[in-house]
Amino acid sequence: MLGHLKPAICSLNSESKLEYRQFYCGICAALRRENSLPYALFLNNELTLVLLAFQTYLLDNQKLTTPCPAKIYLQRNPAYQHSVINLASRLSLVLGWLKVNDWATDRPRFYKRILSNILQGKINKILPELNPNTQQVIQHYLDLTISNSTDFEEVRLYSGLLSQSITLEIGKQTQANSIVIEKIGSLFQIIGEMIAIADHLLDVEADLLGNQYNPIIEQAHTQNTTLADLYLKFKKDYNYLKINALFQLNELTEQSIVSQNFSITFQASINHLTSKITQATPTFMLNENTQQVMGKPILLKNDCDCGDCDCGCDNCNCCDNCGSCCECTHCCECGETTRKQSKRKNNDM
Repeated sequence: MLGHLKPAICSLNSESKLEYRQFYCGICAALRRENSLPYALFLNNELTLVLLAFQTYLLDNQKLTTPCPAKIYLQRNPAYQHSVINLASRLSLVLGWLKVNDWATDRPRFYKRILSNILQGKINKILPELNPNTQQVIQHYLDLTISNSTDFEEVRLYSGLLSQSITLEIGKQTQANSIVIEKIGSLFQIIGEMIAIADHLLDVEADLLGNQYNPIIEQAHTQNTTLADLYLKFKKDYNYLKINALFQLNELTEQSIVSQNFSITFQASINHLTSKITQATPTFMLNENTQQVMGKPILLKNDCDCGDCDCGCDNCNCCDNCGSCCECTHCCECGETTRKQSKRKNNDM
């Protein structure tokens, strides 16, 4: 829930693009209005999607134009104004504060500690406004962060709970009923877990080079297995969650719980994140050798089971990031064969 999930704007149709930007710019305007210009840096992409999910339950949205600090001469952009958007701006600060504490723990710097202390004063005023359960989730997630917890399953769990709790806080201030709020909250709980996994898939190569903690590297040490095997496991977990999220999205759209604009933008966001993960495929998935990592030898092997098949099935053998489907036609329903299978057929001839 810390900034990974956003669409490639160029992939959206004009209506979806406008709705997304109006919520995005609305949070930015609220951050600047309630704080000052630099606080626009804490604008959160996932919260923009949460607001878009509750779009049909914000009947009294006000439209305005706001100067854009990211554009030269402060170009004015259309934006929404609403008390729920103001809440989203404050929750953006909470998520930004968690991220700053994460940075300060991983790579301590004096200026990061100063920034954390500045934010702390604002957070102390925001947290009492939130539901006690939300406060507990935030505190536990913070504890996991600043303690550098190596229990990734717990970190993943609380990343999902954090995302869900923040979504429920937004939903309860809209005109949505409790069933709608819970269903949208469930969708964003999956997203929170996906982001926890994606964060490490995206960073594993840099963490290798910088001797930084990453559960993929850590589990390769403790389980005496290869980095490639652990990377594929994390990739498969990500794909399972992605399919689950898209399945739930389809149900919410068919039941008219969320708008078509949200459905389009949400899918575009998932596609963008998945594309980034594919582009960040580490070199140890391409080269076969042994490397010293944190003073320990780890086998880096090339494995054809890249885990890119969307079904996430154990029988999938999608090769070389090709993205083609496999023999588990009950999942992919395409009937295509993998490169590995094709090679076998050629060798048998």
